[in-house]
Amino acid sequence: MSASYNGIDLLKYTPNLRRCSMCGLLTHKWEEFADSPQKPKADISTSRDGHKMVSPRFWKIYEENGFFGVNFWPLSSRYYVLFPTRTVEIDPDHYKIMPLKLCKHCGQYEEILVHGKPRLAVGERPIASHEIVRSAMDYGGKSFKGYHVFIGDAVRDILEIKNLSGLSLNKMDPQHS
Repeated sequence: MSASYNGIDLLKYTPNLRRCSMCGLLTHKWEEFADSPQKPKADISTSRDGHKMVSPRFWKIYEENGFFGVNFWPLSSRYYVLFPTRTVEIDPDHYKIMPLKLCKHCGQYEEILVHGKPRLAVGERPIASHEIVRSAMDYGGKSFKGYHVFIGDAVRDILEIKNLSGLSLNKMDPQHS
């Protein structure tokens, strides 16, 4: 599942972010509470800093259909940050991952570029039909790095019917047999 870009920078409004003293990358990005008074135009979108933002309409669909696996952080705009709780490893041989510029101080890469279609790594538990998960690794560049969101088949089927704005559904390659 991917979402349109909304241009909002949630971390801009968050004081005292913890950063690496050498490279400046955020060291606790997904643990810092972020907020913005700006309201996205789409039901599902990605902020400039990689947060997935969803509308009250998405939240209602999530609740009414028994989806699971997500924490929602309420925003002052009445939207939510969608944060899946389970992480999954992606098969690095199938999804070409190109990490660039390793910081020896914090151990993070400044950029992680990818090519191909993602597939769960060997031994990874399959995604349940009503489940939403995220990639264990963040992908992208220094200022726009975020996790990938993967959804179960029932979630995909229901979201297709609901025609949410900003949503793009891409099928993951089948897992190794």
